[in-house]
Amino acid sequence: MKKISKWFFTSLMLFFYSIYPILGTSDFNKQETDKSIEQPAITSDKVCAESSLSGTYVGSYTDYSRVHGLTLEISENNGKYKAMFSFYPISYSDSNASGRFSMNITKNQDGTYNFIQDQWISQPSGYEMVDIINCTLSNFSIKGDVCLNSNGRLIQIGNLFVTEIDTTDNTNNELDIANSEIYQIENISKRQTKIQILMVILFFGVIFLGLCGFIISVYLLLKNIKK
Repeated sequence: MKKISKWFFTSLMLFFYSIYPILGTSDFNKQETDKSIEQPAITSDKVCAESSLSGTYVGSYTDYSRVHGLTLEISENNGKYKAMFSFYPISYSDSNASGRFSMNITKNQDGTYNFIQDQWISQPSGYEMVDIINCTLSNFSIKGDVCLNSNGRLIQIGNLFVTEIDTTDNTNNELDIANSEIYQIENISKRQTKIQILMVILFFGVIFLGLCGFIISVYLLLKNIKK
């Protein structure tokens, strides 16, 4: 009888601990949302610097699911912006092509920018120039939609993300910077997915063991009562 009772209480404890995370989830999330994050003060110099597009930006863009490294050099002349679009392969690129073309920049009424293709400087075989529309400048980074101009009609084929770099620092490596953005995001996502899968396996494993112990203990208890 003592063994049966021990089985019974052990199985109940396993079952309780398996559902405890679910019961405690809402409180945990509530505590997390209550935490405030101190944002560093933005100086007026930084605001003025970010109001200008001029600079060298490095990152990546996609077209038809292909990933390319990208350096976007933006210059200003008499209030007008022009850009040099240089793309090249990076470690996870599906293409080994590299090329370079100039772009004209226009500002939309909503404050976004359009980067319009101008002319090839170096054209790889099988590649067309693209337009980047609805570009936003935030935190010294540019995001936009990569579009192909087909008979005057823009068709979105990918996305662009580049971050301004300090060209006075010779230690900057363009390829490393271009790799880091998507590569780090992919690694974090993969790690989170693995952890979530492991937690699900452990969660259902504990529930299974708890239920098995509970069923066995009830069975043995009933069997003992009949005797």
